[in-house]
Amino acid sequence: ILTEIIQVNDGREKWKTDIVIREISLTISINMKRLVSISCLDDKLDDLALGFIFSEGLIQSTNQILAFEYFPENNWFDFTLDIKQEVIDSFLQSGEKTSGCGSILSNNSNLKENDWMNMEIDSKKISEISRQFQKDSKLFLETGGVHAAALIQSNKILFFAEDLGRHNAVDKIIGKALLEEIDLSKTI
Repeated sequence: ILTEIIQVNDGREKWKTDIVIREISLTISINMKRLVSISCLDDKLDDLALGFIFSEGLIQSTNQILAFEYFPENNWFDFTLDIKQEVIDSFLQSGEKTSGCGSILSNNSNLKENDWMNMEIDSKKISEISRQFQKDSKLFLETGGVHAAALIQSNKILFFAEDLGRHNAVDKIIGKALLEEIDLSKTI
């Protein structure tokens, strides 16, 4: 949002209009029981909520989502999931859940070293993709106050997201890929 700020340079103060990030609190619950509240930007919330429950190991597939509802007046997503209660208990017992830089949420990962796909990407394409990534980082360029993530396939950016925390940006990308039924093992 545009707001008036005081900019200080070499001890001199100057009023100016600047773009400031506005965060919201997004709550994710399972069967109406609060799981976590996440500070985030007010965009791509469905991607973020879905990406979060997937990246935290609560679900392995979107087939495990029996229903979900979004309550916009509270920024609240409630999921009905086909998972064992032990999965939820394990997540909740792994400590206080907060989001953003400096906090790691990941509950578990069952991946082993040889589960990772080997991919090759042309070095010239890396430079092109990097330039496109920088160009797409509009909110960061305007504010300097967000992180960004992208999903790359066939040497091009499929999805791009910005958010307050890098984990949120990645979760938005994961959620979007799941909704679009993209095979993440074939992406960067």
